[in-house]
Amino acid sequence: MKKLLYTFYGILNFFLLSITTFAELSEAQKAAKAAKDAADAAEKTAFETATTLVPQGVDELFAPTKNLAALPSVTTDQVITVVIKAILEWSIYLTIIAIIIAAIYFLISRGAEEDLTKAKSIIIYLIIGLAIIAAAYGVVSGIAQFDFFAATT
Repeated sequence: MKKLLYTFYGILNFFLLSITTFAELSEAQKAAKAAKDAADAAEKTAFETATTLVPQGVDELFAPTKNLAALPSVTTDQVITVVIKAILEWSIYLTIIAIIIAAIYFLISRGAEEDLTKAKSIIIYLIIGLAIIAAAYGVVSGIAQFDFFAATT
């Protein structure tokens, strides 16, 4: 019964403390709101001034896009090549990270024969995978240099 009364007293004290804190905060919030309203009014005035400086003609508004014709044209096969090369580069990075983790596993094994053979096999498979990824990257880079569908004269 005594614990229940102490619990009730603690909850009541918490609520009373919250109410007084809320009353104190409301005064601070009023001051903050007044400062925010003044800043908003200044910002609105600055925005209205800035919008009067914006060019109103369509030609003037889209003038920066007139240089789009000077950009190089990109074909679909170039995009595919860049995407495949990026995927292969990231797989090389991940393989190197995996080799480092396998080397740490090799060091942590502390001579346990089963863990040593497992770490060695993981490292060997990762190196083989790295060689395959590097070969694929070379093949993609080599094929990307050829223009198979160029018109012959």
